[in-house]
Amino acid sequence: MIQRIPLELKNDATRLLQFLVHSKRPLTLAEAREVIATQIEGKPRGFDVKRRLFNETDILGYCPGLVTVVQIGDKELHLAHFSVKEYLLGENQFKITPASISITMTCLIYLTDINGSLYEIKRNFPMSIYAAESWTSYATLAQTNTDVVQATVRFLEEEATFQRWTRLYEANTSWTGYPNTSRLYYACLGELLNIARNLINKRAKVNARGSTYNTALQAA
Repeated sequence: MIQRIPLELKNDATRLLQFLVHSKRPLTLAEAREVIATQIEGKPRGFDVKRRLFNETDILGYCPGLVTVVQIGDKELHLAHFSVKEYLLGENQFKITPASISITMTCLIYLTDINGSLYEIKRNFPMSIYAAESWTSYATLAQTNTDVVQATVRFLEEEATFQRWTRLYEANTSWTGYPNTSRLYYACLGELLNIARNLINKRAKVNARGSTYNTALQAA
């Protein structure tokens, strides 16, 4: 089945399967389309709305025989059988670290390229909440990767992406930060050790107040 995946679809299909193997909940069909529409390999990297697959058959065509669509409220994309996950976990690119690198980069690039008000983003970009809530847990597992560290620091330091992420993250949780909650606080809250070290080396304000845990040190 894997050998039957067309060569031009291989990278996207592998990344989609990495999401399905390691996601803490099933992806909706709409979220799966966003994964495919977000390019992390080669150049230019980024989210391209024109790459969205609107046909269910097209998505199934990326991983023929390996995935299936299940109607549970919203349509969800599932691995076709537990043996598919069992097999994939035996392959290097589907182990947790390489998969976490791909998932983190996909989420960061996606969150960087979407735009609009909070309402518009949630309406027009189906993976926005998933990406905002999930990327730190995967970045924690991938933070020995130089590309992930650089991309994460860049993402947090850029005002537009940082504000967009925190609005999405806080809108779907009971957690509300202070207006000037620091990047370092979020890095510590997400257990992003290498990112926190990088921010401290860049003279982040270590005593800036956060929310529940007050300072970055208490969050750590």
